Amino acid sequence: MMIKRDKILEYIIYLLAFFLPWQTRWIIKPGVMNGGYWEYGTISLYIFDLILMAGIILYVWHKNNSINKNKPWPFILFGSIILINVFWSDNKELAIFYFVRIILALGFYVLLSRTKFNKLYLIYSFLAAALGQAIFGIWQFLAQTTFASKYLGVALHEAGVLGTSVVETANGERWLRAYGGLDHPNMFGGFMALAAILAINLVLRENTRKYEKIIFLTAYIFYLNALFFSFSRVAWAGLAVYLLVLFIYILIKKKFVLQKKMLYIILFTGIFMFILGNIYSSLLLPRISNNTRLEIISSQERLNDYARSINIIKDNWLLGVGAGNYGVELNNRVSGQPAFFYQPAHNTWLLILIETGLIGLISFTSIFYIKIKPADWHNKLVLIVIMLMMLGDHWWWSLHFGVFFVFFIMYVAKINNIINK
Repeated sequence: MMIKRDKILEYIIYLLAFFLPWQTRWIIKPGVMNGGYWEYGTISLYIFDLILMAGIILYVWHKNNSINKNKPWPFILFGSIILINVFWSDNKELAIFYFVRIILALGFYVLLSRTKFNKLYLIYSFLAAALGQAIFGIWQFLAQTTFASKYLGVALHEAGVLGTSVVETANGERWLRAYGGLDHPNMFGGFMALAAILAINLVLRENTRKYEKIIFLTAYIFYLNALFFSFSRVAWAGLAVYLLVLFIYILIKKKFVLQKKMLYIILFTGIFMFILGNIYSSLLLPRISNNTRLEIISSQERLNDYARSINIIKDNWLLGVGAGNYGVELNNRVSGQPAFFYQPAHNTWLLILIETGLIGLISFTSIFYIKIKPADWHNKLVLIVIMLMMLGDHWWWSLHFGVFFVFFIMYVAKINNIINK
């Protein structure tokens, strides 16, 4: 019976890695802001949450067989700060929901850290889910259409509808960006960037068999393609920085076997992206030059978001406005706008400062510091790249997938020292 429970918990871990990007959910209470649907105030229960809660319950019941007994005090401190913030939040119901989400995310990390399972199988499960999402995202872009399915957790996105994330050409033509099964193309791009990084590492791994390398390289092509079609500049930059720094380090350390492999990967990546860039140059150039009508509007909106955020911070710099309450506080200051106006500022670190205050930001940052300090050079690189990407968007904190994705990356970076093996 003991072995059976261990195996069930192990399979739950693999299921969690697979279901992480799938957004199948039950909307308990739709978020409403000024009469319009507001995603950032929506209270939902995801299929991932149910699997995770089952895993946590089984772990607690069978914790005597766990590993890594160190007390997770940084997680406890951060969770406590989020809970205390509920008391001065304007929307306490929403703050409690965000608190529960954070607690589950912390529980997810603890479950990964303290459960016995095959680490490579975890990565395989995640990459399998990423491959399915990549194929889905590529189809979305090429077909320039999507479909809605409550069972798959995907929404309908149409390029002609305002609010849909698109790339606009110089002549005003709107092209749908790839969403995959996620809420936004930037999320999809970040997801594909990490999948590409993990695939690269499995290719570089010394004891990876030849046929396995072919599989991982094939998957890498799909991840790259999907990453390009997300048109997420932050995700593009994240993967580029990772490849460049990794190659420089390998050169400095004179790891000659890895140098050849990395050179091939970088050359292939550059050529592949160059070909896609030429085929879709009318879409790529506006994203790079940032001088088309839509890009100018987007940039101005981000600048305005930063200005409003700074004003909120001035009045709430120590304790914050409460988890999930950025939009609520913004509505208190700028009322009467449509619901989409009240999206968070496009900077995760800034958003955490606004909602949890300086104390919360320091606590959250300390978690990253504790994970980075003892890590080897490669794990540090993965975490730093993710931290830099978090400067460019808010979904890492404001949306369900982002929160759990952050803590999944923290764990994967901890075990992802395969370059040195």
